[in-house]
This record gives sequence, C-alpha cells and structure tokens, in this order.
Amino acid sequence: MKISIHHLKRGNHAGYKIRWWHHGKRKEAYRKSYEDALALKCDITEEVLFGGQKTFKKTHLSDSQLVDAEAALTVLDGRIGAVEAAQLALKAWKDKYEGIELSRAYELFLEHINSENLRPETVKKYRQTALRFVDQSKGLKTSDIEHDNVNCFMQLFEHPLNFNARRRELKRFLNFIKSNSWLNSDPLDKIKPKKIEHLTPRLLSPEQVRELFSIAKALSPEGSQTYLALLLFAAVRPEEMRRLSVGGTLQECLNLDTGYLTIPSRVAKGRGLRKIKIRPALKAFLTPYPTRIGLKEYHFKKIKSQLSFKIPHDGLRHTGITAIYMDLRNFADTALETGNSEQVIRKHYLGNWTEEQSSKFWSIRPM
Repeated sequence: MKISIHHLKRGNHAGYKIRWWHHGKRKEAYRKSYEDALALKCDITEEVLFGGQKTFKKTHLSDSQLVDAEAALTVLDGRIGAVEAAQLALKAWKDKYEGIELSRAYELFLEHINSENLRPETVKKYRQTALRFVDQSKGLKTSDIEHDNVNCFMQLFEHPLNFNARRRELKRFLNFIKSNSWLNSDPLDKIKPKKIEHLTPRLLSPEQVRELFSIAKALSPEGSQTYLALLLFAAVRPEEMRRLSVGGTLQECLNLDTGYLTIPSRVAKGRGLRKIKIRPALKAFLTPYPTRIGLKEYHFKKIKSQLSFKIPHDGLRHTGITAIYMDLRNFADTALETGNSEQVIRKHYLGNWTEEQSSKFWSIRPM
C-alpha cells in the first residue's frame, strides 16, 4: 500500500495532504504540519497492515527523553506507575542548590580570581569586599544567602560611588557562587545601583596649583613636584600613576624627544592605550628629575595638611583635563588624550576657565 504526502503551498491552504487507497477507495486527509502528516501516515500504516490498535503516537519528547522513559518503564516493570515513581523520587531528591559553607566559597573564589589576568589592585578590591561580606554573614551557607542578607551588607555604603563600587565587587563574588550551582538566584538583582548626580567638577585655580607646588618642594623629597605635575599637566589618573611608578615603567613611557607620554594598556584604565602630549610646563618639571619621580601617600597627606585650601575629589585630574581642553579646543582630541568620551568632555569641561586662567596655568614652572 502506498501512502503519499503532498506539500500544499496555496495561501491559507498551505499544509500537507495525505493520500492512500483503502478497500479500493481513494482516501485523503489534511494536516497543517509535516510532523502531524507523518504521524497520520504511521497510524494508517499500522491500522491497514496489522488491523490492530494504533501503536504510533505523537509526542513532544525528544529522542533522548523517549529513551529515558522507556528505560524507566522497564525498570519499574509495572510495579508502580511512572508518575507515582517520579513523585517518590522528588521526595527523596537532594536539592542541587544545597550550597557549601560561605567561607569555603570565598577560598575557592580567591583561587578563581587569582587565576585570571586581573591587576593586583583589582584582585585586592574583590577580595576585600567578598571577605567583608563573609565576615558579616558568619555561619551561613551559600544556599542561605537571601535578599535581606545582601541588603543589610549594602546599607553599610552610603555614598553612591562607594555603593556602586562595592555592589560591582560583591556581584562578582555572588556570580561565581551561582555559576557553581551553590546558589539558586542572585539576591543582588533587586538592589539597583544608585544614581549619581554629575555636578560641574571642582577645579584648582592656577594660584592654588602654584601653592601646591611650593609646599611640595618644601615638605617632600625631590621628584614629588614632578609626580604632581604628571597628575596636573597630563591629567594622569591617580591609580595609573601608582602603576607607572612601579619599577622603571614611567621612564619607559616617557619620551622627551618625541614629546609624548604613553600610557600602556597594562597601566591605563580600561586597558586602552593612549598618548599624552608633553607640553612645555610638564617638560620643565620632568627635566630635573627624570629618574626620581615619586610621591608617597605619607608625604602627600603632609602636603595637603599645609595647604590653605582642600583639594576636591579628583581635583587634580579635573583641573588637568580642563587645561588640556583649553589648549586643544577640540573635544575628540581631548577625549583621546585624557581617556574620556567626547560627551563627558563637552558636558563637564567646557566653559570652566577663561583664557587668562588657562595662560596662568600653562605658565607655571618649577619653584
């Protein structure tokens, strides 16, 4: 007996027509999907050839699931039904999200982040935040961590910048736990980052910059003025300066002949290489102490304690970016040199200084 399946492609009648002969009469049927048409063909074949009950059934199980189902029914051997067996199994099933001791998860997390290509200070931040959370959650297993535990920890950080930074670090730890199936869901999902109100950056005036260099010369070792000059005249980030100060990195990156300071990817934030023009003011500070550039935190605190003003948060870099923009008068070039976006430069550093202030700043030389 021949049973044929024909594909129909006519608008609303698209589908599959099945044709066969039975007792000398032509039969046909219609199905929308090929799978349904094939299942009907199997049913017809079974009925015509064997005249018995249909043995072919349509199923949504995959091939592997069908194999498992057949094996399970063979094992049960009719003693109990498959549904009853599944219910009994679920009662005795051990939750895969049972978890481990949080302190043990912390140890494994340290091994994990130490194996990645992360900067030492980045590893340190992840380690400190994770350990602080573990200390506050003593006695808990990973599967016990809930929203309340995490929320209580995050309440320790009020300032939006601090809050968001600690949230990012804690999320790395919790994601590691979740990826190992020691935690069912991320309790940080409902705790959103705090919105940060971006205000006009607070800058140092040219007169304040002169005072800073003067006190640095009086209270700190040779080379400290050069260190501060790089923060101001090149707008180098403080964390980038710390990386540049390791070994002979800074000397490798300075090229007074070409007139550029290169911030390599291993040093730059976001690992994006950039080049900064060494302008006359910066060159004047670099020339006297090309191999003795440094400023320890102890000396910097001592300098700040003697100033007649308070240095604003990130004030040296904000001052430097403003001055570089005034020199270039180009958003794109300023963004490339300082490692920011054009949008940030336009929004925060346009219109902060007059031409006179810019001239005074770039005329500053070593005391």
